[in-house]
Amino acid sequence: MRKRLVFQILGYLLCILPPAVATLERFPVFARQGGRPVVSGVAFLLLLCAAIPFRRGILKKIRAWLDSPSAYSVWLILWLVAEWIGRISDAVADIALLSTVTSLLGALCFRLGREEKKDE
Repeated sequence: MRKRLVFQILGYLLCILPPAVATLERFPVFARQGGRPVVSGVAFLLLLCAAIPFRRGILKKIRAWLDSPSAYSVWLILWLVAEWIGRISDAVADIALLSTVTSLLGALCFRLGREEKKDE
């Protein structure tokens, strides 16, 4: 049971933190436009994408019937689309690629946690 919890926490950390940190590093959350602060739409959208695994974990208990895409597939598709768009989206492509890799590691941790539960 304890090992399962450790793998779940590690899975969430790997799926959420690297994309969020990379997003905040590349895109400022607050920008200045006309002397007043505005929230960056790109940063907000990417941070919402980074929070998908956390949202899924919470809603899984409440809405078991809801079938949503996995984090790594969302990031992989976003990375492919961003690569096709070109130069403007280089920063988004870097974030999505990093997020794909770390989300795959997180998914592995979740899998290992489920296998630990079966062994008990």
